[in-house]
Amino acid sequence: MKKLLCILMVFCVLCGCSSSQKETINYTYDIVAKKVDMSVYKGVNSTDNCFMEVGVSQLFNVIDNESSGLFLLGRSNCNCCQRVTRYINEVGMNLGVTIYYIDANSEEENLVDNKELQDKLQEYMYDILGTDENGEKVLLTPHLFQVINGKLGDNHICFDGLELDVSPTLDQISKLESVYERIIKPFSTINQD
Repeated sequence: MKKLLCILMVFCVLCGCSSSQKETINYTYDIVAKKVDMSVYKGVNSTDNCFMEVGVSQLFNVIDNESSGLFLLGRSNCNCCQRVTRYINEVGMNLGVTIYYIDANSEEENLVDNKELQDKLQEYMYDILGTDENGEKVLLTPHLFQVINGKLGDNHICFDGLELDVSPTLDQISKLESVYERIIKPFSTINQD
């Protein structure tokens, strides 16, 4: 009987510590952000959107403080950004989530012209960077990514293997939105399972 009781106790402890439990998302760092006019992106309203603009330094602070946030690295002159930002916004709005937008072309922290800032960001994001035609790790846009408790999490770059027509079909849009929902949903207080 004692053996059976010991086995049950061990089983309960192991089941209670299983990896199926969700990690608590820490929001201890107060991200300094401002409302951003996203009307430069097709299909996104200027003020009624889920985006708040931050500089790269805020991303570094979130990581350094082991805090959390959902980030989009984008550029208004990027064709892929123009085609998919509306779908990221739709999913973010439906789930009631703030997405911190980092403008790669921002005059304040211009990643295109600032090699030192580019290198630092590439170092932080190395594990989730895309690759160019030569197989080199590079910053690509649009890049939607999670930071959970200071660690980079799930992410998606541009279409990333999903084919998208110039005028995407409903099926193509649905597949893209399901990828965005997977990334965005852990930050939502709405529709939690």
